[in-house]
This record gives sequence, structure tokens and C-alpha cells, in this order.
Amino acid sequence: MEEVLTTIGSQDVQKSTVGIADTTPGFGCQDEDLFLPGSLRYILIVFGLVLMIENISMIVTIARHRKLRTNSNILVASLAFSDVLIGLLCFEMGLISEPGGVRSNIRLSEFAQRTFDTLGSGTNCGLIAISMVHLAALSVDRYLFLLWPLHYHHRVTQRRVAMAAAAIWTLGCGYTLLPIGLYAHPQYHTRCIIHNTPVEYEGAPLTCILVSCITVVSVCTFGIAKLAFGHSRKREIRNNGAVATDNDIVDGNKKATYLSRGNNGAIYTVNNIPKLSKEMVA
Repeated sequence: MEEVLTTIGSQDVQKSTVGIADTTPGFGCQDEDLFLPGSLRYILIVFGLVLMIENISMIVTIARHRKLRTNSNILVASLAFSDVLIGLLCFEMGLISEPGGVRSNIRLSEFAQRTFDTLGSGTNCGLIAISMVHLAALSVDRYLFLLWPLHYHHRVTQRRVAMAAAAIWTLGCGYTLLPIGLYAHPQYHTRCIIHNTPVEYEGAPLTCILVSCITVVSVCTFGIAKLAFGHSRKREIRNNGAVATDNDIVDGNKKATYLSRGNNGAIYTVNNIPKLSKEMVA
């Protein structure tokens, strides 16, 4: 009887140590916290694969063709790389959400499990921030392209665009790795930190980044629309002989008046230089 009880007890201990997370409080995310119902996990896996393949193809295409290596496409390729990482994250979350899948066959220590969960939470927030800042940078680039049609390529070089993309990734990676130093303590892992990220890390910073990026995109979009309307109006007046408005007539009269005064002053000065020189000699 004692041997049977000993065997059953050893089997229970082995079952409790199979997964990377057990039922011990503070051990990080439990298996049931990450399991997804039904076919949702398979949709997540397929979505991650499609997202990775699509964006890797875009990066390879831009890298292989020299004509496509423009300033905006450098930012597009950088944004595509962040989408590759998002696809990898979706694929990984789909795998570990499978009951009896990858997560149940990996054994990690308590510290390693907390680090894994914290890094997963930081990666979610970091990739969102990086993607939003890239969209804002693309909007600024297109606005400057229309604002400086003759000086754009001299002021906005590929080197500066690459440095801007590198700065975005540097700050984004720093923001991603920040939770490892701040939230690795067991007190932050009484609940699954992936689904319960601290507000001071996820809420306020991401909200500020989101509002700032939306503001930048809105301002640039309005500026692009205004420049496009102005160019189309000038083209219509110049090529199609459109009737000028009262404001156009007033502005034209002012310019003509200023030009006439300038010409008269120049003519007066040239005509009186000999007279003034004679008076000075005398």
C-alpha cells in the first residue's frame, strides 16, 4: 500500500512540473491565462505566417531594386520589419496557446518564467509604439516632399532618414526592454502580466504616443491637402486660363505696384548718378 501511494505521489509531482507554469501564485502566467478558444489560435498562427511572408517579401524587393531605395521606402522597409516581428509574435502566441503544445513542453525556472512573461508584455507595447512612430515619420516625409520640391533631396537625404529609423528602433527597443528591469519582481506577477500590464508602463506612455502620432499625421495630411489644392489652383490659372478671383486681382495689383515703384526708383537713381557725381566734384 505504501509503495502504491509513493508511486502516485511521484507521478503527481512529475505532472506538476511538466509545464513552464504551475498553479503556484506569483509564478507568472498560467497555461489557462494564454489558452485561446476554438479555431482562434489557428487563425492567429496563419495570420502571423502571412504577415511575416508578406513583409519579408516587401523588404527583399526594396533591397534588391536600387530604384526603390527612396527615402520613403526606407521608412516603409523599417515599418515592414516591425510588422515581421508582430507576425512572429502572433505566431508565437498561437503556438503557446495550444493546450499541450509548446508551452506545456518547456520547463523554465520561476525567474526565467517571469522574465519571459515580462518580455512578452514589453514586446507587445514596444512594437505598437514603433509602428505608430513610423507612420508619423512617413507622413512628415511626404509633407516635406511636397513642401520643398526643389530642395527636398538636399535637405532630406537617405542617410538622415536611415538615422531617423535607427533612432526610432533604439528608443523602441529601450521601451521594450524597460519592463525587465522594472517588473521582474514576483509582486508584479500575482496575475498574468501579459494581460495585466501596469498602467504606468502601458497606459500613459502609449496614450501619449498615440495622441502625438495622430496629431502629426493629421497636421501633415491637412498640409498635404492644402499644398495640393494650391498647386492645382495655380496650374488651372496658368494652363486653363481660369478667371481670377478678386483676391487674385488685388494681390496682382499690389505686386505690380511694388514692382513699378522699384523700377522707377532704379531708373531715377541711374539717371541722376552723373548729376550727383558732377556736383560732388564741383
